Amino acid sequence: MAQPSLHRCARDLERVLRRTLYQRTARGFTTTAQGAELARRFKVALREIEYGIEELHAAHGVVISRIALGNIPHSQTHLLSAAINEFSALYPDACVQVLDGHYEALLTRARVLAKLDDRTNAARDFTAALAMSSIPEPELYLERANVQPVDEALRGLDDGINKLGPVVTLQIAAIELELRRKNYDGALARLDQITAQSERKEAWLVKRGEILKLAGRDDEARAAFNAALVAIEALPPAYRQSRAVTALELRARSALK
Repeated sequence: MAQPSLHRCARDLERVLRRTLYQRTARGFTTTAQGAELARRFKVALREIEYGIEELHAAHGVVISRIALGNIPHSQTHLLSAAINEFSALYPDACVQVLDGHYEALLTRARVLAKLDDRTNAARDFTAALAMSSIPEPELYLERANVQPVDEALRGLDDGINKLGPVVTLQIAAIELELRRKNYDGALARLDQITAQSERKEAWLVKRGEILKLAGRDDEARAAFNAALVAIEALPPAYRQSRAVTALELRARSALK
């Protein structure tokens, strides 16, 4: 798809959803926090639909699931081959994919270990996989943070921010970790960085007010909520009447009561 067509489709999507999903920065176009969250939810929704379809087929005795197996070199490959042959004989319609090589195998094993709640070993494999990727995806840093203790997770997110730049999804996750540590000044400092790079400020001003309120700084919190309301009132009607902005305005006004 040509770049002008892609930009037109992106703007059409923003108009339909009544949200700002993209913004121009010094590095070029990037997603806003709302855009990144929407993309994440789309991926989850599509994955759940695929799983649902596969489960419906399985309920009727037709197994068409895709199974990915990580195979680290020098492992017991003869055992893996025997297991795959036995499984394929029982479920001939299933698709078994063997991922050879350290990176894919480590990543697959890390996700399996995370689901098994083996957090220490999952974090180890995520770290090893990240070290092998020249440009890792931000999602990998988030996945690793989910299985790490708070302080370790925060250091890991900062590593990602240092390597990839001020990725909003990583910064938001770091703010939530700072709040869990009750480090309100640290959370506010990170929020200020997001606000500075964002074209629209209203959502971050509401978040700032909520953090200040948690910190017991009520006067500053009220000022932040009022600033958010001013920013919302300045929006074009099409944006201001969206459900997301309406909900944001309600949060700000409720906090001021």
